[in-house]
Amino acid sequence: MTASFFTRRTALVSALAAVGFLSACGSSDDPVASLTVTPALGAVYGASVNAYSASGILLGSGTTSTTTGSASLSLAGYTAGTPVIVKVTLSAGAKYFDEKSGTEITLAAGATPVSLLSIAPSVTSGGSVGVTPLTNMAAKLAGLDASAVTGAALSTALTSTAIYTAVAKVNLIMGLPASTNLLAAPVPATLAAPTPTNTYGLLLAKLAFAATTNALSQATSLVAAVKTDGTVDTANIAAVTAANGALSASASTIGLTIAAPNTTLSTADVSAAVTAVTTTINAGTAPTGTGTGTGTGTGTSSLSSTGG
Repeated sequence: MTASFFTRRTALVSALAAVGFLSACGSSDDPVASLTVTPALGAVYGASVNAYSASGILLGSGTTSTTTGSASLSLAGYTAGTPVIVKVTLSAGAKYFDEKSGTEITLAAGATPVSLLSIAPSVTSGGSVGVTPLTNMAAKLAGLDASAVTGAALSTALTSTAIYTAVAKVNLIMGLPASTNLLAAPVPATLAAPTPTNTYGLLLAKLAFAATTNALSQATSLVAAVKTDGTVDTANIAAVTAANGALSASASTIGLTIAAPNTTLSTADVSAAVTAVTTTINAGTAPTGTGTGTGTGTGTSSLSSTGG
């Protein structure tokens, strides 16, 4: 009887120890402790932020700070090494710094909410990601429309290959260097600092000067210039042409070489651009230039080095 008791006791202790070990180790569904999301039109305040899995399932939510313009999210159930979709929505009461007018614009009561997307091949705990008019274009080229990202399962899951290809296409369409990492978190322009010293933030500020009215309307026009099938909508190309012109005129200030828009997106051009941008995204490198922009803000090391 005594031997039987000790046998059962030993088995129980072993079982409890095993449970404790598994709990300590965690699993692939452990939440990413903190993902910082920085939208930029310039800076965006009081906007809702949702992060979704590659299949479109909600992982975490937050709101951009009324002072910093960024949001910190915990991603419950995130599987390491997989893509993440980020959606930023500006509704009535949210505001952003419009680089063109140099003023903060608040969405009025009753205003139609406006959403922008970003996509990342993977994220790491403590990392960051940007959401801009350019990431919004990339998301659409990867097959995503903001209105379809609601928390319900997507018909087709997002892949890292689709992300690299989409970012490469935006670089070609906008005339940006092929290795430009548009997914990095920029340092947006603000009322207090309307001319960013961060290359990506400065690029977006110069881009906004091509807007017909404001940065938010420009974001809407730019995403209309591309299709979810990965091609350019030539009927709406005017916004791209204007934006490229604004960047070309400011190239020496930004410190980036700006080429003419490439809207044909030939297989050879896209393939070469994918190779260049994949390396940059996987290294977590933010856009850098030789002019005013230094690229030393929050955009550095913003994405997982594994990339997926």
